[in-house]
Amino acid sequence: MLDSVLILRWPGWRRFALDFLVIQIGFFLFATSIDMVVQSDLGTGPWTVLEKGLADRLSISLGQASIAVAAVVILMDVLLRQPLGWGTVANMIFIGLWVDFLKTFIPVVGDSLWARIAYLLLGTFIQGFATATI
Repeated sequence: MLDSVLILRWPGWRRFALDFLVIQIGFFLFATSIDMVVQSDLGTGPWTVLEKGLADRLSISLGQASIAVAAVVILMDVLLRQPLGWGTVANMIFIGLWVDFLKTFIPVVGDSLWARIAYLLLGTFIQGFATATI
């Protein structure tokens, strides 16, 4: 009976699980890069600036602001009747969660300009790789 309600024997589950794992690795890398670039304090991309500004103004975390901005964008997509896939919704949720989770694991860079430049460059490189993964 449960098989008739849920698609438990769908042959695509294995492919979905692999895709979900790969996309989570991409989200993990993307969030790591966001945290590193923000930590460098040498500038970020426009979306992160928007999210950081909202986080500061609303006293919420950067990840929560990221989820909120993504939710507004997805709402606009729905209103414009644009097709959405599961990856779009996963992006909205998981990058913000990863940003907040990983923030505590990114070492503080300090005041050294060279270390901050290294964080900015490494974060930018990781973000490029993450974008290719996602």
